[in-house]
Amino acid sequence: MKKNPSLSTFLHKMKNSSLFLTYRDAFELATGYRISLAMTQENAKPETLIVPVPVGRTRPLKLMAIRIEGSTHETNDHTTCMKGLLEAFALQLGEESNRAMLESRQAGSGAVIRAKEYISKNIGTKIHLDDVANAAGICSFQLCRIFKRDTGITMTEYMSRKRVQSAKNLLRDPYRQIAEISEQVGFTSLSQFGRNFLRFAGESPTEFRSRIKELEHCDLAAA
Repeated sequence: MKKNPSLSTFLHKMKNSSLFLTYRDAFELATGYRISLAMTQENAKPETLIVPVPVGRTRPLKLMAIRIEGSTHETNDHTTCMKGLLEAFALQLGEESNRAMLESRQAGSGAVIRAKEYISKNIGTKIHLDDVANAAGICSFQLCRIFKRDTGITMTEYMSRKRVQSAKNLLRDPYRQIAEISEQVGFTSLSQFGRNFLRFAGESPTEFRSRIKELEHCDLAAA
């Protein structure tokens, strides 16, 4: 079965990003484990530590760590903490991936940049395509076409990703209600919020919040 070219390109970019390469080398030196990235359908050895990277259902990705043969590091007693380190890094990779998709390309057209600026300023409200097109200075049909051409994603997906990104920041506050956050970032219903969060973050808002809480309480410095 042939791999999806866009997924292969995405995986290649992630593996060669400065964030991944820097962390990979530091993790290997500190723990005696080698980490790698793979699509979730790829098999791994039973002894491999595996955590998902929250980049969503369309780009299923996992972060794996396996002990280097002959390593003298005593890591068997630190599996839990090591998994915490991997989960923290997986979260960073997911955030970096989403930011890369949301950033304006330097070669992007002025209309697309203006559209993104309008979306960012109005992300907490119901955004109408015609209003974005007026702000961009072109018709809605042309805007949709060049937006996809310049960014690689549709404008609808871009808006949903922006809303999910904003929601992630708000979910870090344990006193905010999820329904309140959903409304604040511009989703019309809690169910719509849940569907989009699962699609672009790879987990539910509740799961994301729980994982953040667990990571914050993990004393990584004691490893």
